[in-house]
Amino acid sequence: MQKVTEASNEIDGPSSSKLHHLPPSAIRNVADASMARQFFDGSGMSRPDFQRAISMNMHQANSELNQLQPQFPIANIPNFESLAWARNSASSAPPQLQHLQKSQWSEEFGQSVPQNVAPQMSQSELHVSTFRPMSHGGVYIPILNSNMDVLSTRQINWDEEFSRVDVKGKGKATEVDLEEAFNRAAALAPKEQSRIVEIKDDNESLEAAFERTTINDGTVLPEDKEKSEFERIWDQLQNSELPPATEDMAKWEAEFNDLMQSQRDDLEFANNMETAWKDSVNSEQTAQRFDEDGIPILEPYQFEADNPFMDQPISHLTQAKQLLERNGSLTEVALLLEAAIQKGELGQGDYEAWVLLGEVRSMDEREDQAMRALTEGVRRSQESGQSGEGMISLAISYTNESFERASHATLLRWLIAKYGQSLPDEFKGSLPKAPWASLQQATDAFLTIARQQHGRGELDPDVQIGLGVLFYTNAEFDKAKDCFEAALSARPQDYLLWNRLGSCLSNGSKPEEALGVYREALRLHPTYTRAIYNVGVACLNIGAYKEAAEHFLTALSMQESAASEKSEQLWHTLRKCLLSMGRHDLAEAAKPGQLLDRFKNEGASVRRYASSLHTNTLVYLEHHNGELDHGSLSALTAARELGGNVTGLVLSKPEFISDIIEKAKKLKGLNTLLHASSPLYTPPLPEAVAPLIRELLSSSSFSHVVSAHSSSARGILPRVAATMDLPAISDVISFTHDSSSNSTTFIRPIYAGNALTSVRAPESVPIKIFSIRATSFKAAEYGGEAAEVRSVDAVEVPDIPSRHIKTEVTKSDRPDLGSASRVISGGRALKDAETFQKILYPLADLLGAAVGASRAAVDAGYADNSLQVGQTGKVVAPELYMAIGISGAIQHLAGMKDSKMIVAINKDSDAPIFQVADLGLVADLYEVVPDLINKLK
Repeated sequence: MQKVTEASNEIDGPSSSKLHHLPPSAIRNVADASMARQFFDGSGMSRPDFQRAISMNMHQANSELNQLQPQFPIANIPNFESLAWARNSASSAPPQLQHLQKSQWSEEFGQSVPQNVAPQMSQSELHVSTFRPMSHGGVYIPILNSNMDVLSTRQINWDEEFSRVDVKGKGKATEVDLEEAFNRAAALAPKEQSRIVEIKDDNESLEAAFERTTINDGTVLPEDKEKSEFERIWDQLQNSELPPATEDMAKWEAEFNDLMQSQRDDLEFANNMETAWKDSVNSEQTAQRFDEDGIPILEPYQFEADNPFMDQPISHLTQAKQLLERNGSLTEVALLLEAAIQKGELGQGDYEAWVLLGEVRSMDEREDQAMRALTEGVRRSQESGQSGEGMISLAISYTNESFERASHATLLRWLIAKYGQSLPDEFKGSLPKAPWASLQQATDAFLTIARQQHGRGELDPDVQIGLGVLFYTNAEFDKAKDCFEAALSARPQDYLLWNRLGSCLSNGSKPEEALGVYREALRLHPTYTRAIYNVGVACLNIGAYKEAAEHFLTALSMQESAASEKSEQLWHTLRKCLLSMGRHDLAEAAKPGQLLDRFKNEGASVRRYASSLHTNTLVYLEHHNGELDHGSLSALTAARELGGNVTGLVLSKPEFISDIIEKAKKLKGLNTLLHASSPLYTPPLPEAVAPLIRELLSSSSFSHVVSAHSSSARGILPRVAATMDLPAISDVISFTHDSSSNSTTFIRPIYAGNALTSVRAPESVPIKIFSIRATSFKAAEYGGEAAEVRSVDAVEVPDIPSRHIKTEVTKSDRPDLGSASRVISGGRALKDAETFQKILYPLADLLGAAVGASRAAVDAGYADNSLQVGQTGKVVAPELYMAIGISGAIQHLAGMKDSKMIVAINKDSDAPIFQVADLGLVADLYEVVPDLINKLK
C-alpha cells in the first residue's frame, strides 16, 4: 500500500495542502476569475482581436477530444500547459498556438467549452503540493498533479505524443503536428459508438427481461435456473434456526459503518464544493484586481482597534525588536509594531517598521495582513532609494497565496535592483503573461546570477532563497531543498530558512525528516506560529493525530491576544485532524470564532511556546490551618529576586478561600493574587491542581513558575512541566537571571548535598519551572500594599485516579519544624518512643525549639514521620540545631548541614556528626541532657 502524506505547501511555513476534497488550486482559480472578469469588463487588459479565433480553434480541438471519451477519460487528458513543448518556453510554441502566449485569459475564458470537458490543470497548481490529498475514511489518497499524470495501460501516453521536440539553447522546438496526433488518438477509439436502438412495444417481454437482470454484470439468467437458485437460498434462510455468526455480524457492522462513513465523506465533499462555488462567485476575493504584472492591488493595512500598547510611554519599535529577539508572542510583537507605525516610529528609511510588521504577520500565519504591510514597506523603501528591501518576503507571501506572476515579478525586480548590471537585457523586459513563461524567465535570471557567483566562489544566500522559491513553485522540491541548504550554510541561525527547508521535505513526501527540521526552527524561535503549525502537519502525516491537534491548538492559542479572527487555515486543518481521530463532535466545533476552552475541557493540551516581554513569575502559595506555609513565603522572596511582576496563586475549598485571600494579598512584593476554589483543592491533589496551573500558563505570558520544594509541589510542578514539554528544576538553593537573554541559571545540591550543580535554562525554554529549598531564601513579610485580587475558574478534571482519604497531623504547641529557629533532634540511641519524649521534649520546651528525628528513629517508631529531618524528610536550617544520639549518616546531614550552629552529643568520638558540628560533646546523653535541663530551669 502506498503511504500518502499531506505536504506543507507554504514556502514560508504552513502546509496548505489543506486536507480537503477541494482542488488545491481553488485560491488560484478565484484570482484567475477576478483577472478574467477584469479582462472581459475591459477595465484592465485589452481584449486581443483574435479572441474569436481562439474560441473557434479551441472548440474544434475539444470536440475532437470529446470523441475519444469512450476510450480515454477526459479527466486524464492534459491541457496545453502540461504538454512537453508548452512547458519549455514561450518561443517554443507551434505557430498555430503562438497567440496563446499573449493572453492566458483568452485560453481559459475565450472559448465555448463543452459541458463534459474536464477542468484544466495549470502549472500554478504545482507549488501547492506534490500530491493533492483527499480525505477518504481517514486515509489521504493522492491525485498526481498535471505534469505527472499517470494514465491506465489503455490510455495514450500524451507526453510521448507531444514531446518530440528538439530542445536546444534557450528551448527552441520543432513544430508538432497536432492533427496527426489527434488522428492517431481517434484511430484507437472503439469502432462501435453509442447508438439508439428501437425496442418493440412489448411490455411483457420487457418486464421479464428486467426481472432476470442481475446487478453484477448485466447478464440475464434463464428463467428456470434463476427460480431454482432463488428458491434454494430462500428455503435455506427460512429453515435455519441458527442466528448469524458473531464474526458475520461484526463484518456486516463494519461494512455498514464504512458505507455510512463514505456517504458522510461524499456529503461533506458536496457541501465543500457548493461552498467553494458560492465563495468563488460571491466573495470579495472575486473582485480582486491586479496590475499588468499580475500583482494584486490590495486595500490598505487595517490596524487593530484595541491596541493595549498605544498608550504606553515606550519606544514601541525598540520594544518590538527586543520581544522578537527574546522569542516573545508574535501577536504582541505585531501590536507593538502597529503602535510604532501609528506614532511615527518607522525606523530606517521610514520603511523598516512596515517590512518587519509584514514579516511578523506572515510568521504568525496571517498572510493577508502580511502582504498589505509588506506592500507598503516595499513602496516606501523604493521611494527612499533602498529598492529591494522586503521584496523577497513579499514574493514569498505572494507564493503562499498563489499569486504566482506577482511572486515571479517581485523576485525579478529584486534581482534587477541588486544585480541589474550583471543581468542580460533579455531579463529586464516586461514579464510574460502566462505563469509558466514568467516562471521560466525569473528562474533563468536567478540561475544566471547564481552561476556567475559560483564561478567566482561566492554565494549570496538571498539569491539562493529566491531560486529556491522559484523551484518550489514549480514542484521541484529537491532543487529547492538544495538552494535552502546552501543558504543555511551561510545563515545557520535563520529560523525562517529552517522552516522553508522543512516545507520542501514535507512536500517531497519526507514528513519524518521535515519534523526534525521544523523542530530546529522552533529551537531557534519557539514562538514561530507557522513552524508550530507545520510540526502539526508533519505529525498528521505520520498518524500522530493527538500531537498534531495539540500543535494546531497551540498555534491558535498564540493568536488569542489579538482582536482579529484566527487563521482559517489553522481551524480547517484542526477540523480534519479531529475527523481523523474520530472526534466528530469536536470537529463540528472547530470553526473560526470558537473558544479554545471547548477543546481544553476535553483534555487537549495546549503547548506553551511564547515568553513574555518582561519577567512575569507565578508563585504557588501553599497553606495549612489558615496560615501560609513558611516555604511558600520563601518562594515569594525567590520570585521577587527574579524581578518583574509577581503573581501568587492560592487554592482552597470555597468555605476557606476568603480567609486565605485576606492574608495573602498583604504580602510584600506580591502584585497580583489569583484564587480558585474547589473541593479538589483541599488538600491539593496533583491530578487536580496541575491542569489549572497548565491552563494559566497557556493563557498568560508567565516566564517563571516557582514554589517551595514541598511534598505537594513535588507532585504538581513536574506534572505541569511534562504536559507542556518543559523541564522542571527542583530544590534550588540560588539562581541568577539574565533579563537581556531571558535565561536563568540555577544552583541545586546533588549527591545528598555533597556537591552542587549549575543548571542553565536558556532563552529557548519559554517558561522556567522550579522549586526552591525554603531554608535558602528569607521568608517574605506581611505589610505590603494590597495586591490586585482576581478569581480564576477551577478546571474540572473528570475521573481523577486518586482521592484523599484523610490527613493526620501531630498536634503540638511547639514551633513548626520547617520554619523553627531552634531544633532539637534525636536518633536511634534513645532506644524507644517513651525515652525519646522523656529526654527531648522537656529540653525543647525550655529552649522554645521544634523537635526533629533521624530516619532511623522514625523507622524504629520513636517519632512521627512528620518529624524526620534529612534528604527524604524535611530540610531545615535553623539558628541552632542540636543532634542528640545521632551518628550523622549522609542522608541526615543533607537535611541540616546549613544550620547556623550545630551542637552534637554522642558517646562515639568517631561519629560523622562531629565533622559538621560547631560544638561537639563526647558523652552519655542520658547523663548530659538531664543536667542541661536542670541548669536551664
